[in-house]
Amino acid sequence: MHPLSSSAPIPPYRPKRGHVCAVVSSMLAPFRILFSDDQEGSLTSRTEDRTLGTFGMGPKTRPCVVMTAAPGEEVTICLMATWGGDSEKELPYAYEHFSVLVNQTAANDHDENVVHTTPRWRVKSETEQPQHLVTISFIPHRMSFERWEGRDRVYHMVDEEQINRISGFQDARIRTWNQRTEDEPGFLEEERIKWAKHRFLLSWKASINRSHHPDPEIRAPTGMGLARKFQQERMSESQTLGSPW
Repeated sequence: MHPLSSSAPIPPYRPKRGHVCAVVSSMLAPFRILFSDDQEGSLTSRTEDRTLGTFGMGPKTRPCVVMTAAPGEEVTICLMATWGGDSEKELPYAYEHFSVLVNQTAANDHDENVVHTTPRWRVKSETEQPQHLVTISFIPHRMSFERWEGRDRVYHMVDEEQINRISGFQDARIRTWNQRTEDEPGFLEEERIKWAKHRFLLSWKASINRSHHPDPEIRAPTGMGLARKFQQERMSESQTLGSPW
């Protein structure tokens, strides 16, 4: 009797703690959690994500570190981002505060202030943009994972020591954030407005890129105009979906 010619089906990949996986997610997802913007997956967030995709902030396949993946429990992750090569100082403070550098050079092999992967991380981009890890863990909206194939077609992981280091970064940074929220009246709302302003500025740029509008007099809305637009959209969605502001 001849053996069966067809091979056995390959079981679906199951993410494991410490694996660097590929997941489809928006870079806004962890910050929606931070700012208690619970609209992830809603009509408004999906529309915004598609718009911001032009600038790399919308949903696409991204690397992430799996923080928890116990059988029968939800998988939690920390996203990795290059921020489009922008300096952290050019980003909203929330992005800067919760970003940790991922080691890409031998010079940082023993640095305790960065996250180390095995093997050492290399971004796929030829521009060698700095790679960051966002120290806000969350359950992704789309629970579909694959192993992330690095630039050299290798799989990466972080060991238990590095997982604990990431957890330490998380604890320290959220503690600092919460302390500032408590000590500085208006801090949280001010940072929320900066975050909203950055999002709407990118949305505006994306709309201009799509329309190729030649009018040089068009200007992006700024300051409180963006804050009002942000609030109006949230209120509009609240009325549509029946969720409270």
